[in-house]
Amino acid sequence: MDDIQTLADAPSGTKDIWFRQGAKAISRYCDLTDSYVCPLCLRWFPQQAVEHLSREHVPPRKLGGEAITLTCRDCNSTAGSTIDSHAVVGERALEFGLGALKEPSRARFGVGGVEQRGEVTHDDGNMRFVGVPRANDPRNTEQITTEMEKWTTTTSDDGHQLKVTLDSFSPKAASVSWLRSGYLALFAALGYGYILGESLAAVREQIRYPDQEILDSYYISRLEADTTERAIILITDPDWVDGISVNIGRHLILLPFGGSDTRFYDRVGEKLVSGVVKFTGCRIEWPESPQHVWDTDPE
Repeated sequence: MDDIQTLADAPSGTKDIWFRQGAKAISRYCDLTDSYVCPLCLRWFPQQAVEHLSREHVPPRKLGGEAITLTCRDCNSTAGSTIDSHAVVGERALEFGLGALKEPSRARFGVGGVEQRGEVTHDDGNMRFVGVPRANDPRNTEQITTEMEKWTTTTSDDGHQLKVTLDSFSPKAASVSWLRSGYLALFAALGYGYILGESLAAVREQIRYPDQEILDSYYISRLEADTTERAIILITDPDWVDGISVNIGRHLILLPFGGSDTRFYDRVGEKLVSGVVKFTGCRIEWPESPQHVWDTDPE
């Protein structure tokens, strides 16, 4: 929910420019005039209903995303609570495992069977835990402090156990959030001419019903990738892919090239069973705002 920014709150000019870009683009494919179609639910919104649209951050703002397109408020707010929150917690858990957690994240800190609630981060290779006094029993704080002071006065680590537990999350919901980000990045870059292809209907269904197993083989984790990478690659090798890779930091999302390739994910899944595949191809510019290049007449 906190990622939503309505057009009324948007920077001057954004409202008219993005709405009219979308309205002009969709008019190539249907009889709608002066109306915007949400790329996720495909509902249409006339100019007088513009307050029902919001600026969409890709990826979610808490994961470093920037606003690059418009969706309806319903689709934006629903994703925030059902899938994007899981992507945020999942990313923090991944960073914690890699010893690279920079953003304070909620956690429980256990010593000697006693727990404290607080926030955990990494700083110069060291783990830092800050308790939240109002969330903890002072007696537990004293007990943990006493136990850890004992550690500093003994040369043996026998019996010394430290447990850190982060918030739980659904890996499935998190992966669907990344799928959604990849889909919206391609909408911003390519437009309605891309997302209205038959092969993208199942992608929208998976986003709409994140708990269902509608698609498989759309997400790959890349632990060693540059966390700042934002890339869209039209895959040329291997040639059996015939799809697009959207790279967002440690996350790679595979999407069909469009059209009627409804077997895209079946084909990719069959090939990926044999092992890791390296994808190469032609890179196109990451959109900083709606580009809709497939909806624009060549100059």
